[in-house]
Amino acid sequence: MIRHCIFVPVLAGIAIAAAGCGRDIPQERHSYVREATAVEIAALRERQDPLNRSQRQRLEQGEQTEIRRALRFAELVSSSDTAFAGVGFVPGGEMGYAIARDGAGGLFPSTQATLPLEAIATRLDRVIAAGPRGHTLVGVTNAGTLMAWNTENTSQQVVLRPQQSTFSQIRTFDVQALSGTHRIATAVEGGRLEIWDLRSGDRVDMTRLTDEQPRLIARGSRPGQVIFGTNTGEVRVWRGGSGFGLLFATNGPILDLEIDPTGRFVLAAAKDGTVHLRRCCTSGAQQVAAFPFAAREVLFSPDGSQALALPARGAPLLIDTATGEALRLAVATRLRGHDPQFLGAHGGFAMRLGTNGLGIWTLPDRLAPAQFLPRSAPGHGVVAHAISVKHDLVILGTGSNRVEYWSLSRRVYLSDAVHSDAGISEIHVDPSGKRVMVAFADRRVIAFDIDPAQSSPIRIQSNAR
Repeated sequence: MIRHCIFVPVLAGIAIAAAGCGRDIPQERHSYVREATAVEIAALRERQDPLNRSQRQRLEQGEQTEIRRALRFAELVSSSDTAFAGVGFVPGGEMGYAIARDGAGGLFPSTQATLPLEAIATRLDRVIAAGPRGHTLVGVTNAGTLMAWNTENTSQQVVLRPQQSTFSQIRTFDVQALSGTHRIATAVEGGRLEIWDLRSGDRVDMTRLTDEQPRLIARGSRPGQVIFGTNTGEVRVWRGGSGFGLLFATNGPILDLEIDPTGRFVLAAAKDGTVHLRRCCTSGAQQVAAFPFAAREVLFSPDGSQALALPARGAPLLIDTATGEALRLAVATRLRGHDPQFLGAHGGFAMRLGTNGLGIWTLPDRLAPAQFLPRSAPGHGVVAHAISVKHDLVILGTGSNRVEYWSLSRRVYLSDAVHSDAGISEIHVDPSGKRVMVAFADRRVIAFDIDPAQSSPIRIQSNAR
C-alpha cells in the first residue's frame, strides 16, 4: 500500500508533516516519554532563568532517579492490608524482612529479588529471631499456631501448634528463643510450658503447673534453665522434666523478665512497681526499685554490668548489677521513655523521650542526656530511631514524616534522608551499618544504602487507601 504525505505551507515557509509521515515530529521533544539523562539534568540545574512547572518536575524526577539508583533504593512491601508484626534485619548480614500481621511479607536479600514467605498463621502479633545465629524467624500469635521461617533455606517453613488439637486452639501467652539452640519455649494456657524444635516442628518437652499459670518467659533462657514469671508474681525456673524452683516472688504479675547475656543475673519488672535483681550464686533476690507506677520494662547492657528499669510513667533507673545501686535518670519529660537501647558495653544508652526528642546518656556522666531534637519540626518529636555506633550515626524518624541523619559524637545534624507523605513506624540499620530500612504507617517498607552526605532526600508518596 502506498502512503501519501500531505504538506501544508505556513507563514515562514516551513512545512509541518502530518501524522503518519514519519517520526520527526517537533512536539515529541516536549512529551518526556523517557527518563531525563544526566546531561539534561545538569542543563536544567545550570539554567539562569526560572524553570517552569514542567521543567521543575522533570528536574526533580531525574534527581530522584539518580539518588535511588546510587543508594540501591528498594520498595519492599506494599500489598498487605494489615500493620506489620515484624520489620528488621536478620542478625549478621544485610538480609531484611518485613512480615505483616496477616502473614504477608518476605525476605529481602541485598542482591536478589524479594523472596516471599508462606503465610499460615494469619493473626501474628510479633516476630522474633531464633536459632543459634538468629537466622530463623518465628511469627508469634496468641491464637496457638506459630510459623517458623529458615532465612538460610526458605523451603524450610515449619508450622508449630502449641495446642491440644488443630480444632481446639488454646492461648499462647509468650514465646522466647532458647539461646544457642534451634528451640523455643512457650507459655501455654492450662499451666503448661512447652519446648519446640524449629527444624522438625515437634514438641520435645512439656510440663504442667497445677497451681500457677506461666505468663512470661525470660529473654535469654537456655535449655535446662527456662526462667518464667507467673500470673501471681512468682519467678520460677524449669530445669527440664518436671523439676521447678522458686527464685523469688512479688505482689503483682510479672510484666518483663530478662537474663543478662553472661547468665549471671535475672531482672524482673512487676505490676506492683517493684524491680527485683537475683544473682545466680545467691538465694533470694534484691529489690532494687519501687516505682509509684507499674514497672513495665527491664534491659541489661551487653556485658551485664548495667541494667535499665522503666516505669509505666516517670523517670527510669540505671542499676549497677554488682552493687544493686539504682540511679534515677533525668528524662526532661513527665511521660515515659520508649525503646531503650544500650550502645555497646560501655557506650552509654539511648531512649526516645516523646516530643523531647531522643536522649543519649554517656557513662560515667549519667544524669543529663544529650538531646537530639528533630531539625525539621522539633515540636513533633522523634517517633522512631536507629543508631550505628560503628559509623558514628544517629538516624531519626520524626513526627513530621522525615528521616534525618545526625552525628552521634558531635551531636549535629547532617542531612535529610527521606521525606514522606505517610507517618514513619520503624527504622532499622543492618549489622554492618550499610543499609537502613524504614517502615511506614501506610503498610510500606523501603530500604536504601546509608549516605550521611546525601544531597537531596528520597521522596515517598503515600499509597494509603
